[in-house]
Amino acid sequence: MADMTGAMLEHLGWRVRRVASAEQALAALRDGAAANLVFSDVMMPGGKNGIELAREVRATYAGLPVILASGYADSVRREAEAQGLTLLAKPFETSTLANAIRRATLLQTRVTNP
Repeated sequence: MADMTGAMLEHLGWRVRRVASAEQALAALRDGAAANLVFSDVMMPGGKNGIELAREVRATYAGLPVILASGYADSVRREAEAQGLTLLAKPFETSTLANAIRRATLLQTRVTNP
């Protein structure tokens, strides 16, 4: 799924950098990796899940939109929505991903510029 999502993002004009875990994503951001969007599955290897990653990204990089994907959308939707996160149910199409990016970007703009 990660390869297909990466291809979708590239098709939409995004440059993609893949990492294997939440810790690696946070380390890349700390090391100055340029990022305009964080896309993560809710279920991830390592100690943190995607929701925990999103919390840390928001706490440290307030203007950075985060989108999560889950094959278990019903079980995590409430938690994600309670935190104002954009959640995609897998599988999804490129058009759905594009709409989620627009929503996440708008939501983040509202959060950082109330």
